[in-house]
Amino acid sequence: MTKDLSKVAIVFLFLIFLSISAVSAQENTNSEVGLNDNAAILEVEEKDNKGNVGISEDNAAILEVEEKDNKGNVGISEDNRAILEVEEKEDTIGVDSNEEILGNGNPGSFKDLQKLINNAKPGDTITLNKDYVYKKGDSRILINKALTINGKNHKIDGKSSTGIFNITGSNVKLKGIKFINANPYEPVYGDGWEADDSFGGAILWIGHNGYVDSCKFINNRAVYGSAISWQGNNGILYNSLFERNFDSEAIRWSGNNGKLLENTFQNNYNKYHLISIDGNNYDIFYNTLKFNTFINNNIGSEMIASDGGDPKITINNCLFIDNSIANLEYGFFMIDDDDDINESTFYIYRDINNPDVKVPNLFYNRDKNYAVDYYENGKKIASGKLHDGIVFKNLNINSHLITMKYTNSKGKVITHYLQIYTKGTYLNANNIVMFKNDGTQYILRVTNYNGVPLANKRVAISIFRNGEFSGYYYKTTDAKGYIKLPIKKKAGNYNIFASCMEGSSWEGVNIPISIKTTLKILKSPITQNKDLKIFYLGGTFKVKIIKLDGKPVGAGKVVKFTIAGKTYTKKTNKNGWVYLKIKLKPKKYTITTQYGKFKAKNEIVVKPLLIANNIVKKKAGIIKFKVKLVNSKGKPQAKMRIRVKIKGKIYKIKTNKNGIATLKIKNLKKGKYNIYTRYGVSKIKNTIRIK
Repeated sequence: MTKDLSKVAIVFLFLIFLSISAVSAQENTNSEVGLNDNAAILEVEEKDNKGNVGISEDNAAILEVEEKDNKGNVGISEDNRAILEVEEKEDTIGVDSNEEILGNGNPGSFKDLQKLINNAKPGDTITLNKDYVYKKGDSRILINKALTINGKNHKIDGKSSTGIFNITGSNVKLKGIKFINANPYEPVYGDGWEADDSFGGAILWIGHNGYVDSCKFINNRAVYGSAISWQGNNGILYNSLFERNFDSEAIRWSGNNGKLLENTFQNNYNKYHLISIDGNNYDIFYNTLKFNTFINNNIGSEMIASDGGDPKITINNCLFIDNSIANLEYGFFMIDDDDDINESTFYIYRDINNPDVKVPNLFYNRDKNYAVDYYENGKKIASGKLHDGIVFKNLNINSHLITMKYTNSKGKVITHYLQIYTKGTYLNANNIVMFKNDGTQYILRVTNYNGVPLANKRVAISIFRNGEFSGYYYKTTDAKGYIKLPIKKKAGNYNIFASCMEGSSWEGVNIPISIKTTLKILKSPITQNKDLKIFYLGGTFKVKIIKLDGKPVGAGKVVKFTIAGKTYTKKTNKNGWVYLKIKLKPKKYTITTQYGKFKAKNEIVVKPLLIANNIVKKKAGIIKFKVKLVNSKGKPQAKMRIRVKIKGKIYKIKTNKNGIATLKIKNLKKGKYNIYTRYGVSKIKNTIRIK
């Protein structure tokens, strides 16, 4: 038994590392953007004016981060709308140059991939050299012949608008493809109602003898089989990852002789089951699940269940770690004595301060509620009933390997293993609210239950922005148990998921300990700054300075404005507003606002109070030069005297009710004349040209 258990542990360890290597991303270049890049250095000129603003607290200092280049995966996460596509970066959370998940150049459309498939001959191999993305008007991709498709780790993205593959041909093989964001909608109608009746989010598999190797199914949806609805016989699903798949179940299997081998299911959210064996229309025989790993899945009822009929199922040598079942009436599995459910391991967690360990009813046998015995180190320590679960009293804080055994009606001894594990490692990180590029870091600390820091712990960190994947990092704690990453990301709302693979005392098997924190990035404390178009002497540029909670900073905070080569220092009022009167000559200007290390640029256009057009005439005669006068708000000014100078002479003319004054000029010879108009301090220059 110990040897068998060792094999299970080795397989699990292998799967963890396989998952780490398989989910690591393609290259991703990280060039940090400095806080002050492309921003002018502003001089401070002290002025008077009340105002305020305070930036974030002290999670703003940029700390040095030890640079490494380690690749990995895990990303145990909880936001049930996020897309997990693992992508390694180095030391900084962010650099916003690539927010799109598909980053391999220009992706093709579903129609492009369909064309490749249509042109292939039966038995051909298609090797993908780019990603493929749903575009409006695309539909499921049909595979109706024997083909091998080698994805080379490329993605096929349904953009939450369609299913991806419809496989009707037999002998189809898929390898190394990432299926993401599938979401078909197949309506059925009744008397005044409409419902979704979709099957197979990523793949609807009808053909026989199908084979899947090293694929990933992430963030897919469908009513029946959000990742795969497998209806063909003799299907094999091998060494693949299922993560963040939703709706009724991740896999719906309704074919004979199916095999699910060495797959990993983690962070799936399913209303009913993770895997449904569908026997509604006929019996399903000889479906086998071996050496699969199930981590942190959230399921409505049984994890693996027969959905009607009388399927025959084999589940052997699987690992179940930190999964959650909402309704445990029928345990993790509903089985009968014709099934072969044996030799699997369940990890049961308990807090360091709890000497009692409650194990839920893992199995519900439709034939009988069998008596179960529990053994540790060959000694029976408890007995109970299969449907009732068990409570182990006063277990010490060490790990415990407990064997559960019962004999079914066919005389077969059923054996499973319970690994009782005391969580001794804790991840500590705070939620963050910050302004973009303010120097704030994501700081994570790993300690044991006594608060002692743990060095050299490997931690996987996944970032999601508004439910979309945004970054992945794999770091090691320093001597004080810290991981510190400067945050350089666009404004928005993020979730950060950190997962540490903690070593247990039982044969070195790693257990994931995870934590979720939130990150909110505001664009800048400088707000309400708008481009401005004003008339001369008629405008004020204003901004409002806010705190991280969105409230005004209050009075007395220094804000600097730089325009036309000069810097002006102002202070906020009690409501966080700060004002700068614009007295510049008519022209287009760029104004830079600086508050602390934050800068914002706007455009100000100053328009003249005097408005006149140049004149071009073919011959001399009486020329009417018209000029309009407006006030600083742009309203016409009547009965105002304007001075006009031409050929050395000055004329005074009065504006009418529309603010227009007219000067009649006679007997101009051919040539070009400058004409100058002035009202108060406002003046303009125009030309009159006689051809």
